[in-house]
Amino acid sequence: MKRLRTFKVITELSHRPFLVHDYHTMPGAFERLMTPWERLIVLRKDPSMIEGAVNEFKVRLAPFIWRTWLAEHRNIERGKGFVDDQRKGPFAYWSHRHAIVKNRGGSILQDDIEYSLPMGVIGDMLGRRMVRSRLEKMFEWRSTRLARDLDEVAARPAKKKVLVTGSSGMLGPQLCAFLRVLGHKVTRAIRKESNPLIGEPEDTPPVLWNPYEEVPASLVEGYDAIIHLAGVNIGEKRWSQSRRAAILSSREVPTHHLSEAISDLRDPPLFICASAIGWYGNRGEERLTESSEAGTGFLSEVCRSWERATGPAVVAGVRTVFLRTGIVLWGVGGVLERLHLPFRLGLGGPIAGGNQYMSWIHLDDWVRAVHFLLQHEGADGVYNLTAPSPKSNARFTRIFGEVLNRPSIAPIPGLAITALFGRMGKELIVDGQHVRPQRLIDAGFRFAHPALRPALREVLGRE
Repeated sequence: MKRLRTFKVITELSHRPFLVHDYHTMPGAFERLMTPWERLIVLRKDPSMIEGAVNEFKVRLAPFIWRTWLAEHRNIERGKGFVDDQRKGPFAYWSHRHAIVKNRGGSILQDDIEYSLPMGVIGDMLGRRMVRSRLEKMFEWRSTRLARDLDEVAARPAKKKVLVTGSSGMLGPQLCAFLRVLGHKVTRAIRKESNPLIGEPEDTPPVLWNPYEEVPASLVEGYDAIIHLAGVNIGEKRWSQSRRAAILSSREVPTHHLSEAISDLRDPPLFICASAIGWYGNRGEERLTESSEAGTGFLSEVCRSWERATGPAVVAGVRTVFLRTGIVLWGVGGVLERLHLPFRLGLGGPIAGGNQYMSWIHLDDWVRAVHFLLQHEGADGVYNLTAPSPKSNARFTRIFGEVLNRPSIAPIPGLAITALFGRMGKELIVDGQHVRPQRLIDAGFRFAHPALRPALREVLGRE
């Protein structure tokens, strides 16, 4: 016998019902509202929200346990809401009603979910608390992010036509999704072997490019901005001689080709090029801003070559912005994913004494900062994309352990890191930089996540 359960969330928003509804129909809204700690693979996604549209996903219920989920949109009424019904999935029954009602100049979004678990009474007894907990975490995240995104939409940013390279990493998909929900036209430049994004908007299909060949003017012409994020993953493999060469060339060569193509245009776009705080090298406790000198080491060499490769565009007077990004916090991928398991097992602790600084930034603030610079007509040159409160490794790991409710007292010697990962381990883990985002702050950017503890709580679903 099925046991029907209900779950309800009421979110007060300072935005009119039509805006709330239209946000949910925008390309990128689904990606923006997915929690960063859940694993989900999109198999089929209808880019429109029309009656009967079906989306298909694979969701991870537990380690090594995945299920297919088919969801159908119905009862769609602009400004009043819609319903998502499970047609196939992990639940015996699932129906999610999004109701939007006017409320004192704003609106109320009411999420009403009815569901029942498989295996009848037994499944309900075993799984109801876990499901309830996951739903509470999920909708706390969704409500917070929805309100923030709507604030950005309501600010009516100037709509831009943007080309993005490197859109398949950890940063690119979230940036593309954010720009799309704000109404920008985003085109992804992908390599031939890259898979097209499922549910790509029909009016901005991806374009093919080979980053190691000369870029034709037609690829970059007609855009308001080029956001260049492409490059081989620095922390994916040990730095052999061939790997170091690949890391360097994957940044230097494509950037130079793009820069040359942009410099030849009569009406060139804003050129936003990725970089990293590795530019400063290992600097101990020295406080670093955009005016600080370059450091030494392989990462510094890579970042210096990366930024120099924009030379043709800079010389031609193209407005060029460099994103010197720090450690990006997100629930899936990056540093936190690598730290998560050992800390959950109680094996985490300060590394190499813990005195090195970790200059971090929440992924949402990184995305918002890139958009801020895209909109800011005076943006030019170097910007540090880090939160205003860098932490020593000892402090960072202690807070991380507290957020996970785990001890963080198992010190890891620097020699062990170097022995395991070689030069990569030393420069990425043992070394550090105390970086401040001075130019972002001076330009008026406001961080949504200036403090580490609440930032970690949010991306890990531990609020």
